[in-house]
Amino acid sequence: MFWYDSTVGASVFDPWFPNAIIQDQQDITSGSATTAEGSGDASAPGSGVGVETIDASTIINALLIVDLDGDGRNDIVATLDRRTGSGLSDDRLVWYRNIRSTE
Repeated sequence: MFWYDSTVGASVFDPWFPNAIIQDQQDITSGSATTAEGSGDASAPGSGVGVETIDASTIINALLIVDLDGDGRNDIVATLDRRTGSGLSDDRLVWYRNIRSTE
């Protein structure tokens, strides 16, 4: 999932730039899952970081775009099912807080 940001260009006609919010992919060299946050620590199986196999990537159950913290910028709240564990063990509630400023 990407948040396309128009504030990084010099004018409104510049292309919007994607900011990765959620990234599930399989590392071809190691076969482990990586996330946008980072390292892929294999010591935490089933946690979403360092999961050894991905059966069908992340399912986004719902997205809500709202100014959650009252700062005047839209934030994203998402419920995710990471499908690598059973039941609710790998489900996530994610708040992507928009901290971009106009300065």
